[in-house]
Amino acid sequence: MDDLDGLLEQILAGRAEANDLESESVDFKREQKSQQDTANDMADAAACFANANGGTIVLGVADRGTGRDAFLGTALDPQYLRRRIYDVTKPSLDVSVRPLQFAGVQLLVIEVREGLEVYSSRLKMPSKRVGHQCEPMSTAQVSRLDDDRRGGDWSAASAGRPPLRRRPRRRRCAPVLRPPSGERVAPDDLGCASPGSRRSLGTAARERGPEQSRGDAPLRSRRRARGAVVPTPDLGRRRDRPRTSMERAAPGRVRRTDRTPGSTDRDDSGQPAIWSAGADRGLPARGRS
Repeated sequence: MDDLDGLLEQILAGRAEANDLESESVDFKREQKSQQDTANDMADAAACFANANGGTIVLGVADRGTGRDAFLGTALDPQYLRRRIYDVTKPSLDVSVRPLQFAGVQLLVIEVREGLEVYSSRLKMPSKRVGHQCEPMSTAQVSRLDDDRRGGDWSAASAGRPPLRRRPRRRRCAPVLRPPSGERVAPDDLGCASPGSRRSLGTAARERGPEQSRGDAPLRSRRRARGAVVPTPDLGRRRDRPRTSMERAAPGRVRRTDRTPGSTDRDDSGQPAIWSAGADRGLPARGRS
């Protein structure tokens, strides 16, 4: 109160103008053309102070001029002004409005406290008192001020999206070497062989427990065999199956395919035939000795 009286005395004495005495906590205003315009102007200034550290607004003083001519006074009702500021601000801002008689006129002193939230007036972008002016705030500044006053951590808030589910990494399995005929592979040496390969090796039935299904039974053993290959079907022609029409129509085909490359055999016409790597597909390399 003493500081405000001292500022008013400087204006009355002509030592300074009201515009020169404004600061981050003090602002001087004059009436507008109508009471509603004046109340809206006060609401904008009150929201600006509330977004900063609070302050005092004096209504009825001209920015320029000294002496008694600078004190214009106001006829605005204090209760109406307080109610109007409360209605047009979001969130609703409650201020203190009191009349003050000075230099033969009535002034209104509006006390604004530092707000607990971010305030805006008439649905406009929030502003903040910086120096002796009200500066509009950016979206980042509004968000930062709101977090500071609410005491929340924005990085810990939910993004509103479901969490990402990481795909389980596919297990890299070592291939399994098909054992010689007549031998069985131990279950621990199968690695990640498919159920079909395990059944062909004669071990799937021994490993499957009563609680496991036949289709997707998990492997109990996790040991990986090194330096092995997955068993593949025999691509050669079996001896016990009958010959196809294509094989009977080609007199140059050999009867057996379990030869080593370069070996010779007699074909159906009695001529010697040299076995090659394509014999398993029925395409021997023919030659005469």
